[in-house]
Amino acid sequence: VLFVKRSDDPTAKRIIRMPRPVGHLVHSTGLLWTGRQGGVWAEFDSRFGMAGWVLVHGPGFGLAGPALIDAERGEDLLDVRVMLLQGEDESGIVFES
Repeated sequence: VLFVKRSDDPTAKRIIRMPRPVGHLVHSTGLLWTGRQGGVWAEFDSRFGMAGWVLVHGPGFGLAGPALIDAERGEDLLDVRVMLLQGEDESGIVFES
């Protein structure tokens, strides 16, 4: 999930949740803004179809870690999926990170 401010102004109060799968790429201009409560926001690169600001990391969103990570660090990451293999009705992914 992405936390997004659909405004050119990073101080905008309205924040929306946008469901996105793990591994979804977000293009930014590289410009960062830090809010009063310590949240770090990145400006979307509008050349890639999104405008506004997206949460990188910060308190108050119920996240155990950062909301976004630098894609250039991708080779340092590990994709983890825990599968439940009991019976046909109950099997499937029970945790994904």
